[in-house]
Amino acid sequence: DDYALYVHAGLDRGKHPRETDTHALLWTRDIEFYKHYNGKPCVFGHTPTPFLPLRGRLGRHGIYIFHSAIGIDTGYDIHSPLSCLELPSFTLYQAFADGHTATHHITTLIPEQLRAMQRAGSA
Repeated sequence: DDYALYVHAGLDRGKHPRETDTHALLWTRDIEFYKHYNGKPCVFGHTPTPFLPLRGRLGRHGIYIFHSAIGIDTGYDIHSPLSCLELPSFTLYQAFADGHTATHHITTLIPEQLRAMQRAGSA
């Protein structure tokens, strides 16, 4: 869509999802992708955020945002929520195993391309 690319795991460096190896789209855990991706915002899962680099993680149950890589797999289990991110508002919805839910409006680390869309939408 206009806001981001959406993949299960990640992208091959410098490639669009159509050009990325299927294995990478589904299974990669490439630390270089998480730390250095700076293209169109890319929302990914597969690797729970506690296993991603510390720089970019937003709190204990938070998602990961670094440059244009946005990790939303918060490792759903008895202690961690299932997470969903609405774009371009950057509203994070979370459901916990005990039944409670939470909504957060993220205001930091938003990729500039999406921040510009937010500004245009509110104008």
